[in-house]
Amino acid sequence: MSPGSWEPSPVYGVVMAACYAPLVLWGPLLAAVTVHYARRRLSGERAQHPLQPLGGRA
Repeated sequence: MSPGSWEPSPVYGVVMAACYAPLVLWGPLLAAVTVHYARRRLSGERAQHPLQPLGGRA
């Protein structure tokens, strides 16, 4: 925006903070799910799913 085309206000700061705050969490959350995925894949254990196919036959 060109200088002087808008007036800075407290609402602008709140809106910008609300829009950019989730970006701060992107890195740590991505690292956490990556570590969890690696541990799950490298553990060698298979997940036991209690779901049965339709009709109840295995």
